[in-house]
Parts: sequence; structure tokens; C-alpha cells
Amino acid sequence: MKKPPVRIAFFWHMHQPYYRDDESGIIEMPWVFLHAIKDYFEMVWHLKRHPSQKATFNLSPALLEQLRLYTFPDVNDRLLKLFRRRCDTLDESEKKWVMRFAGYAHFEYQILTLPRYAQLHESAQSRPLSPSEMCDIEVLFLLAWCGNAVRAEVPLVAQLIEQGRDYSEEQKNRLIDTLTVFVGRIVPEYRAMMEQGQIALAINPMYHPIMPLLMDMKNAVHSRPDTQMPAVTCVFEEDAYRHLDNGIGCFKENFQSAPQGIWPSEGSVNETTLDTYGRYGFGFTASDEEILFATLNNHDRSLLYRPYRFKDDRGITIVFRDKRLSDKIGFEYASMSPEAAVDDLMSELRQIYDTSEEPLVSIILDGENAWEYYPDNAFPFFNALYQRLSEAPWCESVHLETIARSDEAYPLLPRIHPGSWIYRDFSTWIGQKDKNRAWEMLCQAHLAYQRHRESLTPEIRQKIEREFLIAEGSDWFWWYGTDHRSEYSDVFDTLFRHRLITIYGYLSLSVPLYLLRPNRSETEERSLIPTEWISPPLSAEDEPFFEWYGSGIVYEPSFTDVMDTSNKGLVRSMRYGFDRHFLYLSLEGRWDGMDGRNLEVKLLSQQCEPIVVPLLKQSKFDRRQHDKAAGIVSKRAQLRVPLAWLKADETFTLQVEVVADGESVTKFPSDHASVLARYIERPYDWYI
Repeated sequence: MKKPPVRIAFFWHMHQPYYRDDESGIIEMPWVFLHAIKDYFEMVWHLKRHPSQKATFNLSPALLEQLRLYTFPDVNDRLLKLFRRRCDTLDESEKKWVMRFAGYAHFEYQILTLPRYAQLHESAQSRPLSPSEMCDIEVLFLLAWCGNAVRAEVPLVAQLIEQGRDYSEEQKNRLIDTLTVFVGRIVPEYRAMMEQGQIALAINPMYHPIMPLLMDMKNAVHSRPDTQMPAVTCVFEEDAYRHLDNGIGCFKENFQSAPQGIWPSEGSVNETTLDTYGRYGFGFTASDEEILFATLNNHDRSLLYRPYRFKDDRGITIVFRDKRLSDKIGFEYASMSPEAAVDDLMSELRQIYDTSEEPLVSIILDGENAWEYYPDNAFPFFNALYQRLSEAPWCESVHLETIARSDEAYPLLPRIHPGSWIYRDFSTWIGQKDKNRAWEMLCQAHLAYQRHRESLTPEIRQKIEREFLIAEGSDWFWWYGTDHRSEYSDVFDTLFRHRLITIYGYLSLSVPLYLLRPNRSETEERSLIPTEWISPPLSAEDEPFFEWYGSGIVYEPSFTDVMDTSNKGLVRSMRYGFDRHFLYLSLEGRWDGMDGRNLEVKLLSQQCEPIVVPLLKQSKFDRRQHDKAAGIVSKRAQLRVPLAWLKADETFTLQVEVVADGESVTKFPSDHASVLARYIERPYDWYI
């Protein structure tokens, strides 16, 4: 009897938080639009080119709601509104907002592929751009974010890429108009492919909340007993049901049918939520392998490659992601050739096929954020992957609706470990000081609403409840605390607090003073780990904003003040980060006192012999001019060192010693070596 093929279930998760201020109508952040022109259409476009291949997509209702807004040419997106203006009419704050985003693109795979973009990106580090240059960088920024599907199917995009430079304001506005029309094709394309049976669609609760925490915040302790809980807690169970009702309603408006599956936000599950999803009629859901292993108290990987039903044969079908294979696609294969990456994945699948009985391999990951780290937005990888899968008789791609509808007798799970796909607990959203303070703010607003609810009109109650649903989204809590960091964290904090301020306005109550202040701990953390690959050109004058985005940072304890003239204040903080070849350091402090001295930096680590890097007296040193260690000093000292010299694993110790004229003048940190973490791409490292 012929052995059945290994079944591969790809489950791509598409989500963005709700960025729109409903009072003003302004969409504060552009990420929905940018991923729409780069990823959302393109992911089904890949499949359409390989009709035998199937997949499941989760489309967040908050994303669907915002995609609809972008189908109107006059969409009130803050950045696009500025882009539509003539560049010579922008004031300084508006120019700063434009430039804050105009450099946000992958340097190698988006910026360098457009020579004029690379030129302006470099120029903007040292001088203001002229109006014509700013018009060019706005157009080139949009073109850099256009994926392969847009470039192939929208002639204007190809024409403007060919033109290369010297764009007019009229061309810029025509491009924006054309791209908003393209966004309008996304939902119909998903609907058509769903109706053809090539894809299955799922949703998450409306604004992507952590449902177990809404049902009962004590689930944080049930998952991880040492969790520090907020001082004020609430039960948001009614809101949890609203998230489901509204999410289903949003899906029906877009697809004229009910969603068959649900992706629990961040893979967060507990028994109550799974029971609820079953009662709502969802056929399938998913979470992480660590949840399964904790549930069964067994790490046998053969248990992973099968679907389960929760509690009984009529319960919701649940699959668990192969973390290693999912993370390879999300993070490792970007640095390999497409052929080598696909060879590796096929080898992994073959091993599972050879050692398992009728395996189902669930590959579940973010469907939008990984691809800018691949050449050509991962087109060569997906083309090779789907082609190889279609040619392998021992492989069969399936979507999860087929798995859920099967009358096959799946193993039963009588219980489930409460947790998420990050650390198998809820610590990413609750437990740290700033995260807990956000929950306390939310709970105080909720208690105020409960006290005044009966006196409000139905219209006001509906507006308030919508603001609560948006504020309960997981994304706001993600960016609080020390585990994730972004140059846009201040914007996320402002958006969250603004939701609560709006609620107090609807209640006609005074806004608590704590909502008028940023929710950031006063105590400065000693260190933060890197959150992105970086490849900055060395620039010791003005630190390029975008080039060091995602770097880690180590602070010296606050024992110095501005009047201190000792060398112990020479280095006050150290930014650090990595690409796949170098460690980059930026030593911030008071370097003006070192004028006229011959300087070098000695790197001291337990993992290798001391490394000495001379500091050249110059303000810039382009990384493309040198393939070895390099260092410069002016207002700051910046240097890079080949990773091979460091012999570093995921973590390593490092203390920096500054040597002037042959004598040691300071060490940083002063009291002991820091333990630095290399940036290792993981599911929870993605930014937007």
C-alpha cells in the first residue's frame, strides 16, 4: 500500500493594529498601506501562480477595516496627506515627519535597489533635502515598498522605476491614486481564491486582544505563577464577546460568508477561549508547539504532527505550529540562496515524512513582516518553494478548513495549557511595570464607565465600547516594558492613552493626570537588547536616525553629572548591533576632551583575545569602503568588528577600554563587562 503524503498546512497571519483616530479621522501610521502594496496581495499572488498549492490566511478584522479606508483616494493617512502636498509648502515639523518614515526601508533590498533613493538617503544624513529632492525621496520610498505583484501588474509603477529620478508633484499624486486603486483589489482577490477552494480564511478577535486576559486577567498567573499582576484588575468578558461578534460581522461584510477558522491573537489560548470559539462555530484554530508540549507534559515531536480536537469529537480542531520550520522561513532562510533554503526545507519535510505516520506539518507565521529581509521580497524563495512542493509526490499542501471538516477521528485534548506562542505565557503583555500601568489605566476607565453607563445614551455607549475594544488590542501592551523597543514606541503610547482620554471625554469626566503623561518608567534600564539587524555607515558627527534603529544599548550607572570632568564619564552609553558579518558600536559621551590624542578602542571579552581598533579622526567612514575592522571618532566614537574575530555565540561578554596615547583612560561599563545579546531573529522580534 502506497504511503500517504506528508500534508503541509501553511497558515499566514496578516494583522496591523488600528491606527485611525475615529474623532479626527486621521490614520496616524502608514503600515497598513505599505504592507498592502508590498505583501497582502502578493502572498495570494504567489499561490495563484501555483494552482496546486493551498494555504490558510488569517485576515485581522482591524486590518480589513483599514484596508477599506485605503480604497478611497482621499484617505486621511497622515503620511500620505503630507506626501500629497507640494514639498515646498511643508513646514519644518511636517518635513521631519516625512523624513522620519522616508528612510524606513531595508537598506540592501529596498534602498540600494533604487540608486537615486540610496543617494538621497545618504545625503539626508548630513543636510536638509531640497523640495525637488524631497519629492524624489517620497516617490522612491513608495516605489521601494511596491512588491513584485504591483510592479508586474501596475504599468505606472514600472514606468516610474525606469525613470529613476526627477519626479514631478503630479507624478507623485498619480502614483498615490494608482496605489489606492490597487489596494481595492486585495479583498476581492482573497474572496475569489477562497471561493475556488485554493485558500481558507480565518480571523482573529476584532482588534487582536489577548482573549484569555480579557476573560480573566488571572490567567497570566495560571500560565506563569511568578507574574506580577497590576494593582487594579477587571474582567472584560463582555468585551471579549464583542471582539468576536464584531470580527465575524466585519468578515461577513467583506466575504459574504462566515469565517471557518480563528487565529487566537498571538496564539494565546486557554480552556475558556477554546470552548468559546467552539460555541461560536469556528471549525479550526492553532497555537504553538510549546503549548502542546506543556499540555501533554511530553516533548515527543511526533505528537506535534497531527491535528487534535478539544475535549470531544465535536470540539474545535486545533493544530500546533512547528516552531523550528516556521522560524526558519521567518528568519533564517532570508540569508540563504532560494535554492539552498528550499533544499533545506524539503529535507526537513522528507525526514518528517520518513519517520512519521500520515503527518500534518503546520507552518504558521507572520505573513507580512519577514519578506523585506529576503531579496526581491522573497519572490525567488516562494516561486522555488511552491514549485518544488508541486513536483514532490510525497508532499501535499492543504488548508485547515479541509482538516477541520474531515470526519477522521483525531486525538482529543481534554485540557490546554494557558499561554501564547511567545514563551508559552502572557508575559509579553502583562507583568512588567509599564505594561501593568497600562492595564491599570484601562481598568480605571472601565470602572468609571460602569459607574456612569446607565445614564448614557445608546449612541455614546456604543462609541465608548468601540474605544475600549481598540484599547484592548495586544499591540499597545507589546510596546510597553523592556522586552520590545521601537523608535515609534512613543507613538504607540500616545495612541493608547488617547483612546482612554476619548472615553473620559464621552463620559464628561475630568481626564486623570496620569493619562496626560507618557507611560514610561522613570528608572532608566541598564541595557536593552537589539531588535533588528543593522548595517550602519560609521558617522561620528550626526547619528543617522534610521541606520541605528533596532540597536541594543548599554547605559553607565548615573554616577556622573555635567560638571564631572573625570574620564569615567567619557563613555556614558553604548549602542550596539549586528548584521551577519559585523558587530557595530557607537560610544556616546564627551569626546571633545580627547582632541589631539591618538585614540584606540580595546574590546575585552571572555570569548576571545583583546581586539584593538584604532580610531581615525574623521566624521564618516562608509561601510562599503572597507571589509575589516574600522573606527572613527568626532562627536562620538563608532566602530565595527568582524563577528568572526569575536567568536561570539548568542550572548557574549564585552567591556570597552579607551586608550589614549598608549595609556588606558576609561573602561565601559566601568564596573564589569556587559553581557551582550546578539540579534537572533525570532517571531517576537518583528516590528510592524
